[in-house]
Amino acid sequence: MTTEHATTALRRALAPFGLAPFGLAPDDARSVSAPIDVPSSMPDAGITLVTGPSGSGKSRLLANLSKQSRVVVGSTERIEPNTSVIDQFEGDASARDIERRLRLLAGFGLADATLFARRAGILSEGERHRLALAVAADRAERTDARLVLFDEFCSPLDRVTAASVAAGLWKWSRGAGRAVVCATAHEDMAALLAPDTLLRLDGRTARFHERTQTRPRMLRRRFAIEPGTIADYDRLARHHYRAGRPAVWSRVLRATNAGQIVGVLVTARPTLNGAWRRRAWPGRYRTDRRSAAARRLNREVRRIARVVVDPRYRGVGLARRLVESYLAEPETPATEAVAVIGGLCPFFERAGMEPFRIRARAEDLRLADALDEAGLSWWDLTGDAARPAWLRAELERWARSIGRAGMRLCSQREIERAAARRLGSVTAPGMGEAIGGMGRAYAHAG
Repeated sequence: MTTEHATTALRRALAPFGLAPFGLAPDDARSVSAPIDVPSSMPDAGITLVTGPSGSGKSRLLANLSKQSRVVVGSTERIEPNTSVIDQFEGDASARDIERRLRLLAGFGLADATLFARRAGILSEGERHRLALAVAADRAERTDARLVLFDEFCSPLDRVTAASVAAGLWKWSRGAGRAVVCATAHEDMAALLAPDTLLRLDGRTARFHERTQTRPRMLRRRFAIEPGTIADYDRLARHHYRAGRPAVWSRVLRATNAGQIVGVLVTARPTLNGAWRRRAWPGRYRTDRRSAAARRLNREVRRIARVVVDPRYRGVGLARRLVESYLAEPETPATEAVAVIGGLCPFFERAGMEPFRIRARAEDLRLADALDEAGLSWWDLTGDAARPAWLRAELERWARSIGRAGMRLCSQREIERAAARRLGSVTAPGMGEAIGGMGRAYAHAG
């Protein structure tokens, strides 16, 4: 832009300072900035945190780094507000692709089935930040980018959420082996993120400092875990995809931070029919008398029925700590749990429980074959497409095969949704994408 093309407002604003029409042109005035003495090379591994006051050159530094090859730039501004969370990712929507998306969402604290279909525009600020990180991580993994950049990192977040988000990025960076450079004006981020390298800018110089913490603050925090009540679960129930109370709850543990309830675990009586139980406890709960088996189950086994964590504290290992605390002093000799996306968010396994894939029954395999014959997949059962009469009959046959639970599925729509949940959870060798395989059962003796 030249002086002749400058707006009237710009010319009038600059004229008293001698910048127009003589001296510097308005375009020159815009470009004036102090040079930054940045080292010729940045660390190529770990996390580098760039801090400094506003205007010190953080964004310009990241802009220069973004010009390199194999770089991914993460930003909440790249999130499409009218697109669902799961559709923010690029990819072919294959089983492997969806599994990667869900794994990354879980890793960044978004392991919540109620969020997957939600439009990004109605997410909270913290949820959008987590989503932006997951999307950037996905792009880095798919393109084999070695450097991920994130400007204004956690800048608009409350500091509790910022600490949890920072912990999620720290864990991903180490697990994925990618270099990350974050920029923020918040001075506390060094403790929240525990970067490998700290680079401070003051507008003219850049100085590297040694890190002072080896792990993010949220991963070092000690939560108080103590006996609770079902009312404690009620306070957080809205954050669980199955918000209702377990049918016959038994015991409650709660995790608190500064007097606030931030996590809850609820145990309940075991289900009488669990296909995984034959492998977890071979022969222990199989008798000729069903009533005797039920009495033994209720006497010896408890099921972890709910684990729910305040969204601000997700992704920091709190669910694992709750399970570990319960297993240290269990109610019964045996403990069980079932998780729909257990393979993607394995906190039961990390707490010491043994995982078992939930195997498909003969009835499940028959239904999967029927869907394949109709040119459908198990996830198509959640859609509104018309079903041929013979497939509706197969679905009704499947519902009858699951006993009383199936008899309570009154409408065709309810049967289809139940079948989709079942086929999405079980596994069967050689069935490919006809079976979902995401579910896990867990057992622990102690």
